[in-house]
Amino acid sequence: MEVRVKKMVLGLMLLFLLVGSQFASASDDDVEKIADLLLIPTQGQVLSGLSYDSLNLSAKYTLANTDFFNISLKESRLNYSFLYGFSDKHSVGFDLKYTLSKEDRTDYASSLFTDYSTNSKGFYDPAVKVKGRFFGNSNSNTKGNYKLSLSPKIIDAKYATKDNEGTMGNGGTDISAGIDFGTSLKSSQIALSLDYTLNGGRSKQYADGSSEENYSGGNILNAQIAGQLILSPGITGGLFYIYNDEDSTTVESKALKSGYSNFTAKLGKYTTQSYGLGGSFELNQNNLISLIYKIASANTINYDLTIGSSTLSGNIKDINGTAIYIKWLGRF
Repeated sequence: MEVRVKKMVLGLMLLFLLVGSQFASASDDDVEKIADLLLIPTQGQVLSGLSYDSLNLSAKYTLANTDFFNISLKESRLNYSFLYGFSDKHSVGFDLKYTLSKEDRTDYASSLFTDYSTNSKGFYDPAVKVKGRFFGNSNSNTKGNYKLSLSPKIIDAKYATKDNEGTMGNGGTDISAGIDFGTSLKSSQIALSLDYTLNGGRSKQYADGSSEENYSGGNILNAQIAGQLILSPGITGGLFYIYNDEDSTTVESKALKSGYSNFTAKLGKYTTQSYGLGGSFELNQNNLISLIYKIASANTINYDLTIGSSTLSGNIKDINGTAIYIKWLGRF
């Protein structure tokens, strides 16, 4: 299934490149619209974005063919993005994200831990990025952008426990590269985005100092196709689809206190699919307000848990989520 989807995405990209190049003519406006899906700043310009999103996620864990526990996650995120155009086709910037997170856990067996909640908050590791145009110009109907980002390990990474607050640090360094390609007609636009993230592994301790978990690298392929339609001057509506494919990974947990055990968990490869509906409103040619609603689901994730000489199999299933996203984008 994953191979077919990858081939479909790559095929769509090739189709856009072949067909779109035939329509890479100048538009009627020499300035990119603030709602353009492939907008980048020109020389001396700044693109600044501030957004808020609310996420709800649920999943069920099983072990040895027995229901283990459920989790329900709620997050509120405040995101800031900045891009500065150091030429007409190239820009540099950064992303910041602050999150408040609460996870509720419900156990099926009273012999396990009692039901409890954990809380985490703080900044994610910041990302520095470069974004530019390799095909077309600001007044072309068909354009292609490249993008590179680096998110180094900066924030102290701690998992929350019942009595100790966690942080949002990733515990590792991520490097991402991707391209965006889009074409516009008189009242509509379609864009395809493809990103690949190299994850070199990460390490994260529990906030109570009980144990430390080390993750092997799990690279991520992300593909998105989006379309939008001009409903009236300054108002657009749109749809998007996101496919996310993450490699299998191994987690090694090392006990740091007595009473805790070492274990190894091998998680299988999994995919996530998201669908969204949104709209945007231009306050003026340099300010935009957007609202998006998104639903997501993931396939069942199988895992093997090894403690000592014993290995048990389980899975994470019924993974579903929703999100509401509100954003302001300004050009200066």
